[in-house]
Amino acid sequence: MGTRSAGRRADLLAASARLFRERGFGGVSVADVADQVGITASAVYKHFPGKKVLLSEPIREMVLTWRDREMLALAEGGDPETVLRRLTTTVVAVVLERPDVVGLWHQEAHHLPAEVRDELIAVRVEGVGLWSRVLREVRPELDAGQSEFRIRAALGLLNCVPVLPRRRLRAQAPTLETLVLATLLAPPPPPELLELGAVERAHEAATGRRAEILAGAARLFRTRGYHAVGIDDIGHAIGIAGPSLYSHYPSKAALLTALIEETADELCWCGARALATGDDPAKVLELLVSAHVRTALADRDRISVWMTEAHHIPRELGRQVRQDRQRYLDYWVRAVRALRPELSEQVAQTASRSVMELIHAVARSSRFAGAPRLAEWTAGLALAALTAPELAG
Repeated sequence: MGTRSAGRRADLLAASARLFRERGFGGVSVADVADQVGITASAVYKHFPGKKVLLSEPIREMVLTWRDREMLALAEGGDPETVLRRLTTTVVAVVLERPDVVGLWHQEAHHLPAEVRDELIAVRVEGVGLWSRVLREVRPELDAGQSEFRIRAALGLLNCVPVLPRRRLRAQAPTLETLVLATLLAPPPPPELLELGAVERAHEAATGRRAEILAGAARLFRTRGYHAVGIDDIGHAIGIAGPSLYSHYPSKAALLTALIEETADELCWCGARALATGDDPAKVLELLVSAHVRTALADRDRISVWMTEAHHIPRELGRQVRQDRQRYLDYWVRAVRALRPELSEQVAQTASRSVMELIHAVARSSRFAGAPRLAEWTAGLALAALTAPELAG
């Protein structure tokens, strides 16, 4: 392959990754990608046989590079704690080099060809096994299940990378490494989670048929992606004719907006209640984390859609959603800095986003559904990351 052809392929992959992240796989055509690099759609097919390859190739390259660098880190040897730290530094570097691709793996993997998806899942299962052997040498009291849980949660927090500010992104490496290690090496969880007192909410959640529609839509959006789901699909899922949905929501975009607004309202309400509980910063942070964990585990479909599908909301409908997401992040940053005033706003934001992703990684995984004390273990890892003494800046 000539240098010019290789450069064109790289440009196409970069452009498609950026567009898929912004609009979702279903919202991007080959012509859109071609337009980004100044060529015709037919010229794209000289380099790639179709749109799915534009999605799968960068993801596959990242996952295989991740595996190869893990193997090199292990091959260097050393005592178990040194190896664990080297593994952590290695994978943080991989994701910081490819923020858009991390986002694709996180939110568009269900569009990958089945054979590619199965291959990459097998590679990551093997990788988790390598990490587990090292972690259990450092923490021999952990059984295989506890070790895997910590590793998947710790690596899951790296899903925050696509939403971190791109300016000085590589400078986030020490913070992310600290958060990963603190999660892996966290102490046992609290015996029980703190709970917010019962207070009547200003805005009630949807009920009746509207609630059924939102639940059915959330399930489908999570498993297939927003663009792959039609109104008729949602209607069929809840046993009504698709067009009947229009008597409740004027469009599919309005339905998605209502679903995400309801989730955001629930989280913001919990955040405001946690901050209003008193002057003990440690208790406030624990309440905030515990409330988020309970919300995420109680409705895995909704929390997944809130995290991965919000970019599909049209700009004219999404103002409230954007405001709520920022307000909720601000609640976390305030709680973290009240307990850790030495941390900068940027570090507190990165830590907060990372811990939310840790929680969502657990909630999205069917591997841990029904595990005993899952909420307590998840909250314990999150709090260990946020309160790690090594966190600085």
